[in-house]
Amino acid sequence: MKYFIFTIVILMLVALVFFVIAKGIDEDGWICVDGAWQKHGNPSAVAPIEGCSYSGIASESGNIVVMEPKANSVVEETFQVSGSARVFENQLNYKLLDDTGKIIDSGNVMANANEPSEFGEFEFKIDFVSPGGNGILEVFDYSAKDGSEIDKATIPVKFGQKQIVLKAFFANNKLDPEVSCVEVFPVERTINYRIDVARASIEELLKGTTAKEMESSYSTSINKDVVINSLSLDNGVARIDFNKQLEANIGGSCRVSLIRAQIEKTLLQFDTIQKVIISIDGRVEDILQP
Repeated sequence: MKYFIFTIVILMLVALVFFVIAKGIDEDGWICVDGAWQKHGNPSAVAPIEGCSYSGIASESGNIVVMEPKANSVVEETFQVSGSARVFENQLNYKLLDDTGKIIDSGNVMANANEPSEFGEFEFKIDFVSPGGNGILEVFDYSAKDGSEIDKATIPVKFGQKQIVLKAFFANNKLDPEVSCVEVFPVERTINYRIDVARASIEELLKGTTAKEMESSYSTSINKDVVINSLSLDNGVARIDFNKQLEANIGGSCRVSLIRAQIEKTLLQFDTIQKVIISIDGRVEDILQP
């Protein structure tokens, strides 16, 4: 009987040792993150001597590993996310945030593990409108207990930004030596992509001419400090309202005609606009008088 009890105690001690060792391996050790050894928990051993190749960015537990994108890489407005995960029911979640913490995109995806204890691969695509600057991609699990975000892999990214070319129209006494007062000519401006391109084009117009454009004889008849109050598009008609600075201290029919021509031509460059109605603080009929 004593021998039996002794044997049971020994087996229990052996099991406990193996449990502690396994626990230490699972929670305390060194993991290879982005090509460098990093502590996982509180390892008793020193970092491995041999180098490590890039093995992704892991969550705290190591149950979620993101291989792409790499930390601080530039992501365009469509990019792939891939990695592996061992999560409940194979479902994991993601958020893409800008540098203010605003959520740009979010969703959930599935890993393809065959068994709950196995890692499964995942891959998905994010389409977004780039705000520029820096951001964070988070891939994580939700707690079954309280719904909190757990086991999160955090990847810092840099947002690439698509650019577009639009036109602003200005007078040019070399291209219009007769000074017709109605002829205006385009200059190209490259800006970061925006949905409201019509408004963006007028904003470029209101900036006036650059030094290089002035060297090429481009000029504007529009006052400084003019502000767009509103711009709406409906059935091919653009209605644009400015503050009173648009008509402050202007004189002569030629200048008035050029102001109208600059605004109208800049908006009419877009196929969706066939007519332009200009107003000042809501007034339409009695504005831009010589």
